[in-house]
Amino acid sequence: MRIRTFPQEDRTETDSVEQVIDSRCVFKDRVRVTSTSSLQIQQIRSSSLQIQQIRSSSLQIQQIRTSSLQIQQPSNSQEPNMSNFITELQVSLTEEEAIPLQNSGYIKIPHALNQGTKGNIYLWYKKGSGTPVTRVQFSFDGNTSKGLNDAGFIKIDKNLGVGTGNEIYVWYSNESTEAKLPAITDIKITSAKDADDAAFKLTSGWDAPDAAYKMASGWEPVSSELYWWWCLSKTWILLWVKKEEKTYVKKIIATNHFDNDHQLFKDGYTRLDQNTNRGAKEAKPVFIWCLSTTDPAEAIRDLSVSTNDDQVHNLQAQHFQEVIPDLNEGTGGDKVHLWYKKDDSKTPIMSVTSICNLENVGPFVSAGAIVIEENLNSGNESGEKMLLVFYPEPAN
Repeated sequence: MRIRTFPQEDRTETDSVEQVIDSRCVFKDRVRVTSTSSLQIQQIRSSSLQIQQIRSSSLQIQQIRTSSLQIQQPSNSQEPNMSNFITELQVSLTEEEAIPLQNSGYIKIPHALNQGTKGNIYLWYKKGSGTPVTRVQFSFDGNTSKGLNDAGFIKIDKNLGVGTGNEIYVWYSNESTEAKLPAITDIKITSAKDADDAAFKLTSGWDAPDAAYKMASGWEPVSSELYWWWCLSKTWILLWVKKEEKTYVKKIIATNHFDNDHQLFKDGYTRLDQNTNRGAKEAKPVFIWCLSTTDPAEAIRDLSVSTNDDQVHNLQAQHFQEVIPDLNEGTGGDKVHLWYKKDDSKTPIMSVTSICNLENVGPFVSAGAIVIEENLNSGNESGEKMLLVFYPEPAN
């Protein structure tokens, strides 16, 4: 077999042609690559555009949802949702009166207001979207009733003392005041026939081991001990409320007449039920009043009581402020004055009450309260002892 050979110069020419062809192929490949890359870039740009469009659509949907949410939800300038607030109170004197209250959505507090007697008088409450209740008071006489009525309180026209000769009514307020009192979210009644059941043991769930914590979490005594004079078993009843915000005692005063009661109630004060001259014949009725605040910086930090000149001088030296009038005025007994101080040496006071059943002193102290030992009825003819109790906020 013969193999054809080319001259060297022909081979060189051939190589050149092949190189040209190779170059053209490479160029074509490059063109293809370039075209492919360009297509990929266009696809990426198209994908990026789609992503931008999706983001834009998502943003529009988000804006629509936000607008819808703003329409559905009230703005800050509108009334908040008050479904957790107590808006109404009622009283049932019989089982027959209880049925329509239950059918109307009222909740019964499971402790009778007249324990020790028939035990069939109950306090009921309702929660809703109406104006919330901010204060609860009791009236034991016509003068107190007049002050509450003139201040716009709502009277529950059911006499708790029915059949006893006493007229005792529950009143509540849902009017706003300059004090801007927080709404009541819960209400309970405690009762005790002995010291073991007193103080806060029953305030929440009836098994609270740490009463001081309960007070720190918002439970406030509304009334002093409601002593049922017709009850031979001497059952003591206390009413407690819990508010949406923690409150402190901002001001504390005393009155020896009823002339300004309506104005004090209007201003947001709560009156302690116990007359500090209770049992003293022909003595003026003297009551202690407290005004609350949600700002601890405004709160009273310490309280004390003086029954003699030495105590007066000692309290003055400690920069306590005296409360006028004399808590024992008109009894012929010792001059008894309440004193307060607002410096930062102690924690702010959350609430104030008084006790007459001395068996309750121990449980109150165990609960974190401070019981002032001086008798508010010191030296008068009544022979009844009354002590002031206050609850300071637990230190951190």
